[in-house]
Amino acid sequence: MWAERSGTTADWLMDMTDAAGLEVNIMQFPPPALFDNSKEYYPEYLTAHNYLGREQRVVKYLLDNG
Repeated sequence: MWAERSGTTADWLMDMTDAAGLEVNIMQFPPPALFDNSKEYYPEYLTAHNYLGREQRVVKYLLDNG
């Protein structure tokens, strides 16, 4: 279920956050050659989107529009 619906769910979330003007940083794969996850302030997970410190606003949009 996760694999089959993850793309649709990500599109729904991105449409909502784009309309709200929330910038998202989609992680790069493969990571750049000099990237060292152990030295990063925010570790990178290949299934994650980073809303640049605006995650609380994203949660509010999810609650309001879910």
